[in-house]
Amino acid sequence: MRKIVVIIVTLVVSAGAAALGIMYVTGRFLFHQTVNGEDYSFQTAVEAWNNIIDQVPDFTLMIGEETYYVKDVFYADKEAAMGRQSFLSWLKREPITYEVAIYVDEEVLDNKLASLYTKGANAEIVHDEENGWMLIPENAGCDFDIKKVKEAVISNYQDKKETTFVLDPYLKAPAVTAQDLQEDFENVVWLNDFVIEYTNGVRFTGKELNQYVKNFHLDIPQEFFDELMGSIKEDYSTKGNSLIFTPTEAEESIVVDYGTFGKAVNTDKETAELLQLMEEHTSQTDRVPILSGYDVFGSTYLEVSIEKQHLWYYVDGVLQSETDIVTGRKGAHDTPTGVYYISECIPGKYLTGADYKTWVNRWMRLTNSGIGLHDAGWRSEFGEDVYTHNGSHGCINLPKKYAYALYEDAYVGMPVVIY
Repeated sequence: MRKIVVIIVTLVVSAGAAALGIMYVTGRFLFHQTVNGEDYSFQTAVEAWNNIIDQVPDFTLMIGEETYYVKDVFYADKEAAMGRQSFLSWLKREPITYEVAIYVDEEVLDNKLASLYTKGANAEIVHDEENGWMLIPENAGCDFDIKKVKEAVISNYQDKKETTFVLDPYLKAPAVTAQDLQEDFENVVWLNDFVIEYTNGVRFTGKELNQYVKNFHLDIPQEFFDELMGSIKEDYSTKGNSLIFTPTEAEESIVVDYGTFGKAVNTDKETAELLQLMEEHTSQTDRVPILSGYDVFGSTYLEVSIEKQHLWYYVDGVLQSETDIVTGRKGAHDTPTGVYYISECIPGKYLTGADYKTWVNRWMRLTNSGIGLHDAGWRSEFGEDVYTHNGSHGCINLPKKYAYALYEDAYVGMPVVIY
């Protein structure tokens, strides 16, 4: 009985051990079984599969010097047939090979590309009241065609098994760069700080000129300058002033209003000068406008008395010469009184009017209306009351010899006071 019991126990234990052994090896590879060239003794098919797919590479996306790793873009087909090992195949030591199909997970790839994408922006010139003109540089961003890149990633892997993809060749550069706009920007940025201020307080700035900017070029209408000249001309003009003058052979001074004498803003030259300053982007804060004319009487001048029909020529306050004259016919062509200056010296010209055309050899203009000093060789009498019945058309007639001599000293700007 004891032997029987031992045998029974032995059989039971052996059966149990066999059962346990069978249970353990069930679903596992047997001893020294190779799968895809590696020993997978007693490993489960799942363990073998996981080890195989762990060898699937990560996807590397490169932008410039930056590297981005994307997990699970490439993944193995978990539905691949594993196949079971038969005892007979184990006895034959037949190796097992798994054909692992690797695919691109398009959803993962889409999400990664979308997270990297930032739209680029062109450079632009902008303007606002607070900051003036500004050049905003371009922003390259990370701008690319997501669909095109995705197709390239898939194609590169399928055709070349490449798991690293360089994105740079697919990046879109901004169409307009700061360099493209630099010239236009320089055409207007100076307006931010530009100012012209006259000594009388009238001023204008680049901000006021911005309204005349068209396509980044300044185009100022004439009306702007006309209005500006109107705001400064009275403050700088000496036209309309008077001269306190003491005539020769008189004890008391008289007041003689300016005729052509005095200075005024030369609007054409001043406008041209302002345009030049704008061209040079040069501001001025103590500007005096360009003036034309003469307003310094000085001590060298001609003095004409209509009442005495006489002319005196002073040089540095000293009487240089004098002569009798004939002025405009009294009551018909009166010579205008006032302070004038010689504006033109011509050695010979015709004087013309409605009923005359007369040649003179020495002409010294005083007014634009044709009043001047000149020789009158046709006259034999000067002075006294000749002008009351045989006066000129308004000019100051001089004896020929005297006119020639005076002409030699006369100059544009020489003051002439007539009273």
